[in-house]
This record gives sequence, C-alpha cells and structure tokens, in this order.
Amino acid sequence: MNFMFKYSTRVLYYHVIADDLPAIYCQGITPRSFERQLALLWRLGWNFVSLSDAVRGTAGLPPKRVCLTLDDGFACNFDPLLKAIRKYGVKPTLFLVGKCLDNRALAWNHKLQLINYHVPPSVLDDQVRQLTGEVGFAGLFRWLKMQDKDTLCDSLWDATMPFTQAEYLSQRKPFFSLSELKTLVAQGAELALHSHSHPDFSRLTPEEAIGELEANQAALEEARLPYRKLFAYPYGRVATPQTEETLREQCQLEACLGTRFVSGDNLNPQARWQRQNLEHAVGRNYLEFFLYPHARKLKDRLLR
Repeated sequence: MNFMFKYSTRVLYYHVIADDLPAIYCQGITPRSFERQLALLWRLGWNFVSLSDAVRGTAGLPPKRVCLTLDDGFACNFDPLLKAIRKYGVKPTLFLVGKCLDNRALAWNHKLQLINYHVPPSVLDDQVRQLTGEVGFAGLFRWLKMQDKDTLCDSLWDATMPFTQAEYLSQRKPFFSLSELKTLVAQGAELALHSHSHPDFSRLTPEEAIGELEANQAALEEARLPYRKLFAYPYGRVATPQTEETLREQCQLEACLGTRFVSGDNLNPQARWQRQNLEHAVGRNYLEFFLYPHARKLKDRLLR
C-alpha cells in the first residue's frame, strides 16, 4: 500500500477570509477557521511552499507540500494573510482580476452577487425579462453570452441598484489596494493571473481567451506589480485542450490551474495543475483534503 503515501503537491484555494462575509462574495471562511486549518496542516507535517516553486519543481522541496492560493483579490483577506505569512511561513499566491485592480471596476460576477444581495427577487426577474426576454434572474449566469456579460450586468445594475458602481467601489473598496498588494509581495506573497474580466473560459474562443490573459498581464504591468505567469481559471472551468495549449504558448504561462483534482495531478512535469477548495464545513474539508485523494489513488490502482 505504499502508493497511498506518495504525495503530490496540494494546492488549496480560498476567496474570502472574514468574520462577516461581504455582499460581493457570500461564501468564505472565518479567520479562526482558516488559522485552525493552517495549524492542523503544520502539525501533520505538511510544508507550505510557493506555487511557483512547486510548479517549477525547485530542488530541495519537502515531500509533503501544500500551496495556498486566493482568488479575486478581496481586501478583507489582508490581515489574515499577513498573520499566516508571519506565523506559519505561508507563501500565498493571489490570483488577481485585471479590471478590479486597485478598486477600478467590478467584474460581472461581482455585479451579479451585489445585485442579488440588494434587490428583491421579483424585481430582478421582471428586469431580466424586460432586458432579455428570458424567464428570470436565476438562470442568467448560465446562459448569458460571455461577450454580452458586462453590458447586460451594467444595464441590470442601472435599472435596479440604489447606488452606482463608482460609489460602491469608492466607499467599500472591496479589492486590495496597490499598496496592500505591494506589502503582501514584500512579505512573500506571489501575484498571478485570473483573467481580466472573470469570464467562463470554457465558453471563449482562443482569440477571446488570449485577449483576456494579455489584458490581465497589461493591467499588472501598468500597476508595476510583479507577477508570475501562473493562471487560475475563473470558476475552475477550463478551456478546451487546443485553447489551453494556445494560451500557454502565446502568453508563456508556467501552468494553468483548474479544479478537477484526480489521482496523479500536480506532479512535475505538468502544464495543468489542480486546486481544492477548503471553504466548507469541517467534515467536507476533511473529505476533500484527506479521504478523496486517497480514494482516487486506490481507484486508479485497482483499475490498472
């Protein structure tokens, strides 16, 4: 049974670490639960390494490796991340949305989250019918064409919300400021790519996908922020193999990260890496991190 104890790098991902979950993203984990996870991993002998070192297969890495990543760049994560870096030596990777840098704009999924939080369902359904002719708000995320996403979300916002997007951004400042990002980088965090407007890459043409990554890179470069050419798919929904290969070549990506995670993933050399979400209740997190990976290894072993 030795195969059960051959470790691949675990890559964990989070969105929000906060006691009070913000309206812009209503799923997450409390700082207390986050620290408990880190402390447990530490006691069990897992070593926190940077994602770029793991992807490159840097010499001297420990056998039990775990990388921490966070998506979208929410400002509420600043203090918990600093504490984790200083206490546990965590080297987090922050996957940033280009248009949201320094609170310049909201991505379409953030707009929908906020609209859904502030506007009664009956009003939303009526407005969606008026704008699109579709039945209502519930299925909007799934059928909305990616090229129409920002225009439609802006129209829905203007028709329903009690404040403008600019007012929300200036008053709430939901995303990291440039100074906060530079502070985190100075403490050991890495910045990486999460697209420019947070589309579903499984629904993009190769040209659209390349445009998203190039705009993401341009935004980081314009802000003079150092970044790694690591890319995490929004929603974990991967592009077609042909599009992903084009993306890696055109944008010179070190790796693309999804959320499939089966036996054999995250072992060098690999161009596609996988991540596990640990923003669940304790029991679900235990299944995700401990039981499921061993079950996958056992299943693969039995099928060979």
